[in-house]
Amino acid sequence: MYNPDADLLTLEKLEEARKVLQSSGLIYHTPVLHRVQTLCGLDPSIDLYLKLESMQNTGSFKIRGVVNQMAHIPDSAARGETQLISMSAGNFGKAFAYMVKQRGLKATVFMPDTAPVNRAELIKSYGLDVGRMPTSDLQPAVDRCVRESHMHFLHPFDDIHLMAGHGSVGLELPE
Repeated sequence: MYNPDADLLTLEKLEEARKVLQSSGLIYHTPVLHRVQTLCGLDPSIDLYLKLESMQNTGSFKIRGVVNQMAHIPDSAARGETQLISMSAGNFGKAFAYMVKQRGLKATVFMPDTAPVNRAELIKSYGLDVGRMPTSDLQPAVDRCVRESHMHFLHPFDDIHLMAGHGSVGLELPE
């Protein structure tokens, strides 16, 4: 849902996120390959760069966003007094689970029942509870847990801190 009063992602927020990521010790400054267009079967006149975020410890850039997002959770959640909840069957869920384990917290992830079983098992292996349900039931189930169990929801895409963490990768490109 569009919110005209939502925070805007600014260069300042990207720079703040970068500082959080650098101090975390969990994010790698991944290499950039240049002129790889022919390796990809593309026209040689294209000037293609590849940022190898697949080398991050969870296999994607999503860990950047989650590290920054987790740096901004309420104190009660950071102390483990409030359980975290999210929803994802993708790389966000994997990064979220990794960070929950790194911080020694408790969390639940809801995922669509169509998600691969091995992804649910991977997230469980980090110590999280996993609930599987139809996609249309994910957000209502999260909302119920927030309302009834007072969990703190980390949104898998609509979060300014998450976006700033993801976007910080762009600050590395000119280096």
